[in-house]
Amino acid sequence: MKKVLILILVLTTLLVTGCGEKEESSDKSNNNGSKTNTSTPSETTNGKIDLSDNKNFFIIVDGVRFDTNTKIKDILDKGYTLGSSDEKSLTKEFEAGKGQLSALYMKRDGNTIFGASPVNRSNKTITKSECTIYEIFLYDTWYTNVTIVGGLTMGSTIEEVEAVFGTDTLTRTTRSEREKTLGEGFGGKNDVSMGYKKPGPGTDGKFEFSFNDDGKLAYVRMQSNK
Repeated sequence: MKKVLILILVLTTLLVTGCGEKEESSDKSNNNGSKTNTSTPSETTNGKIDLSDNKNFFIIVDGVRFDTNTKIKDILDKGYTLGSSDEKSLTKEFEAGKGQLSALYMKRDGNTIFGASPVNRSNKTITKSECTIYEIFLYDTWYTNVTIVGGLTMGSTIEEVEAVFGTDTLTRTTRSEREKTLGEGFGGKNDVSMGYKKPGPGTDGKFEFSFNDDGKLAYVRMQSNK
């Protein structure tokens, strides 16, 4: 009888442990617009976001993750809509390596949620709807229940952004500094602008942040070519 009880206890432990590991793996591996509340960005040794990792270019909208490997059709399958002209253009074909400079505005219930620009990363000609994203951008005047990589949100402070991304690759300008170069009145709507680039040569990927006069995050743009 004692041996039977021990065997039952061992089997129960193995089943519970196995199920837990399988569920966690499923959450972390999904990057096609599915629920990913457990997804976390990778970090460098100093605890900051690793900009060399393409998996760190993502947003989470109401618990659903979209990143720069998400296909346009996968976003639309989640209930998003486009303007009529953009909707008609989804059958347009792009050759390998080609994309669209102008963004598609993803909407729900008539409200703009985020902007996304498509690119063909495959080795063949595909339609725009099959393309993946190379750029995502957000404004604080759009839907605000959006989490950016590192747990940032629209309205985060300059200090909070620096705490996530660090200062090693930071470029930062103020409106007055830009006006000295561009002329009075040409410094832009936002006061402080901050930029981060992936390490190494080229412009493979970057983040841009702009802040209102109150120091709150008002605009985000992330771009990754891979």
